[in-house]
Amino acid sequence: MGAGNSTPQTAHIVNPARAMHAIQVTPSVVNRLEKANQQISETTLPSSSKDEQMHCARCCTCGFFKGKDKEASLLAMKSNELQERQYAKTLEKLEAMLGKPVRFADVHGEHLKHLEQQLLKCYADNPREPLICSQAAKEYQNFVFQQQFKAILNAKNISTEQ
Repeated sequence: MGAGNSTPQTAHIVNPARAMHAIQVTPSVVNRLEKANQQISETTLPSSSKDEQMHCARCCTCGFFKGKDKEASLLAMKSNELQERQYAKTLEKLEAMLGKPVRFADVHGEHLKHLEQQLLKCYADNPREPLICSQAAKEYQNFVFQQQFKAILNAKNISTEQ
């Protein structure tokens, strides 16, 4: 697996029949394509219930199986429902252990927007020299990390005054 030593390999393929058309299709290929189209048009899809249509509208797995294999479609629907239930249970357990997510941007939105505007203005004023804006970037980053840290401590009921 030495990708460092490998060199790209190329193969030159010469097209012996250069015609006006890029691809030449034989009559047997045309016949096979016509037969496949005819079989597809003759196949009728079974009508589905309202619930199945709604489920398939939001689920790509069922759309693949729809009309081809009813049992596989039902299995896919059951699997998706099970996954959704398991996800909801896991989310509830995590929220019970860690607490609900805290949106500090809602609480400190004004100050956060002010720092963000300062940083963006600095980058706009100095397009080719981003290091000039390092102090504004540090202020923004420190504020965000401080708020996240405080939110974690509050969620765990730990005081910062020790």
